[in-house]
Amino acid sequence: MSLAPYAPPLSKLLIRYKENLDVELSSVFLSYYCPYLKLKYTGFVIVLAPSSASKIEKREFNHLELIFKNIGLPILNILTKSEGKEQKKNSAIERMKVNKLIHIQNQRQICGKKILLVDDVITTGSTLKACLNLIEKGKPKCIKILTIMHGAPLNQYSR
Repeated sequence: MSLAPYAPPLSKLLIRYKENLDVELSSVFLSYYCPYLKLKYTGFVIVLAPSSASKIEKREFNHLELIFKNIGLPILNILTKSEGKEQKKNSAIERMKVNKLIHIQNQRQICGKKILLVDDVITTGSTLKACLNLIEKGKPKCIKILTIMHGAPLNQYSR
């Protein structure tokens, strides 16, 4: 499920939030959808698509954690991303190699649980596919994916 296309004004707010470190914008992205998302995903545990440690250190906050904490579901930070070129700077072919950069820690935490994998934007789907492959190995009860924005028609992202 994706909530909106990657287009202004929401896309500009996301850039301002992430790149200009305007942390006060964190509540804007899901405010309209929070009541619905709380109901739809009752009983789920959120797993965040990872950012590299240097990105989080530079921002001084995990942008996804701040956005998705507003839903009120437990959050597991079990996915990590090794240092590499930012996905937005990669070609579509280079983006498919992201699976070599993403790792999972403490997989046992997700066994038998309902998982909501979240990210801010889906463009090629490479990051979410890499995350999904790792999460599946932890044998969760089910996995749903939620993004705030999508960069292309959603039917393009099939596995």
